[in-house]
Amino acid sequence: KNQTVSSQQEIGVNKKPMDYDPLKMYVTCLGIVFIWIMTGTIFYSYYNEWPLPQSFFYAVDAGMSIGFCTDVYETKLFSKAF
Repeated sequence: KNQTVSSQQEIGVNKKPMDYDPLKMYVTCLGIVFIWIMTGTIFYSYYNEWPLPQSFFYAVDAGMSIGFCTDVYETKLFSKAF
């Protein structure tokens, strides 16, 4: 029995589960989306030489797959891959 308890502890059977914190989960998800959109905004602004508002709009439009059928088009192949 002593060996069984030891092997269970090694594989983590008796570990206490983490507490669920919805606020922490929402803040983490919003942080990830914020970083995603800001990365796209900075990339499109720098690489396509667009103004920041246009880059932000395109990052949201393309990044969230909304597709408002706008007149904003990418012209560079690397930018299309991003």
